[in-house]
Amino acid sequence: MKTIFTVMLLSAFAFGVSAQFPADFETAKDKTWEVFGNVTLDADNFKYVANPSKTGINPSDSALQFTVNAAAETWAGAWSANYAPIELTESLHTLTMMVNKTIISNCALKLEGTGLDALTVWVANTVADEWQMLTFDFTAAIGKSYTKLVVFPDFPDVRTSGTVVLIDNIALGFPTSVRNSSIAKISVFPNPVSDIMVVQYPDMTGLTISDLLGKTVRTAKFQPTSSKSVELSDLAKGVYFISVHAGAESHITKFIKK
Repeated sequence: MKTIFTVMLLSAFAFGVSAQFPADFETAKDKTWEVFGNVTLDADNFKYVANPSKTGINPSDSALQFTVNAAAETWAGAWSANYAPIELTESLHTLTMMVNKTIISNCALKLEGTGLDALTVWVANTVADEWQMLTFDFTAAIGKSYTKLVVFPDFPDVRTSGTVVLIDNIALGFPTSVRNSSIAKISVFPNPVSDIMVVQYPDMTGLTISDLLGKTVRTAKFQPTSSKSVELSDLAKGVYFISVHAGAESHITKFIKK
């Protein structure tokens, strides 16, 4: 049986206020969702919590915590109509979402709209118990405008157990910012890069490089510096994200390995 639980802690949608991406779960605009398929209608299973891991790619204060019950449907999730219209274009047709999961399993994002076929994209996390950014390619939806965003935090073929998933920073397109993050402050060159890339940012003390699936492929910590050379000859060709860390701040941009 499909079960619905409406979360309206600060009901921006109830007053007709449309939210915008990214959904960072820091303010009222991101706090109207309906839960389905989780069997038990318990507010404690879907709530906004303090970010327990504010290092690396996600230094934000808050996140959404979804406790998936052991008896939940495989398709247990939550939806919001608060981000309409979700318009997909040639230059903007990916969605990204940060997750921190206790297990490795499929997540999914689904877009629905009046008169449109719903479109679901599945992506599995590759690490557990740390933040990872997942990228969902909605190329098939280019030229369409959707009204509903649906999140499936744990979507196994067969459910054998429950789990706890943290969700944060759902963005349309590659995220140019999260809290305390700015793409404009980082300088990386050459870009595209073949072998060695120079990263410039004031007082940075570390960096993390992730691929399009959110998998961490390189990390480094060092003494504060404004310039760092990074050897990338062993990376496969493609698009990557680099986060630089400076104190409590983390800043992200993307580069191309050719």
